[in-house]
Order: sequence, then C-alpha cells, then structure tokens
Amino acid sequence: MKLKLTKDELRACVAETPSGYAVKIDEHRATLWGDGVAGCVAGVLADGGDYGHVSARAVEVWRDRTLAAVLAVLRVKATLPVDDIDNWTTYHRPTAEGAARHERIKAGARAFMRVIEAEAPAGADRDAAYRKVREAMMTASAAIACDPAYQADGSEG
Repeated sequence: MKLKLTKDELRACVAETPSGYAVKIDEHRATLWGDGVAGCVAGVLADGGDYGHVSARAVEVWRDRTLAAVLAVLRVKATLPVDDIDNWTTYHRPTAEGAARHERIKAGARAFMRVIEAEAPAGADRDAAYRKVREAMMTASAAIACDPAYQADGSEG
C-alpha cells in the first residue's frame, strides 16, 4: 500500500494534527503518536481491511481516507472539554419540566415503534428500526438530562 497524497495534502495533514499529537508521514504510511491515540481511533480501523495498525503507543495508517478519518477523530477528541465529559457521565436528577420532556420523548418513541410494528414486516430490518428508535429516544433523553435548565439542584451523585 502507498499513501497517494500530494505535498500540499501532506502539509495540510500535518497542520490538521491537533496539539498534543505528532504525525510522521512518508510515502508508504502515516504514523501518529499522542496521549490515548490508540484507544480513540481503534474504531476507525476496527472494520477490517488492510488500512492500518494500532499498537499500544501509535497508530499507523496507509490509506488516504483512513488517515483523514483518524485525523477527524483526533480533532474531535482534542476539542472535547473536560466539563462536557463530566456532564455526560454524571447522573442529573430532572426538574419537573425535564421529567415531562423525558415522558413526551418516550411517548413519541413508543407511538413510532407501534407504527413500525404495524407496518413493517417482522425480521432483521424491523428489529434494526426498533433499535434505532430506541437509540434516538435515549440520545434525546441524554440531551435533556445534560441541559442545566432541566437539572434539579444537587443532582450530581
């Protein structure tokens, strides 16, 4: 395999590397180092194929699109404020309005699942539709829970 990047594209890749990470690019591969780099990009390479390798300390990629995906993941990781991470991983007791919003989200998801049940034939696709509705419901509920406007005082636990 060989990276097929122009010199301008190589410069852009190096420039796009978030602070706290290092990248070395030669004609065959790009190697990235940095705190937690292997853990945060393993999913990019997990779909198989001969695109890259994750070790304990570094990530090597040898496809242009894989390099772009790895850099995108690192940019997101580098921009996640610690406050957001703490907020996302803390229980927040809802206010009365927050609880009402959660209930409306659940009622809407339940109603949509009933439509899917009635209209879609049984099978893997219908099961996938249920999972996606459930995922959307959970994500919407998380958005409510993580919004300080709907958190009761003293909700951390």
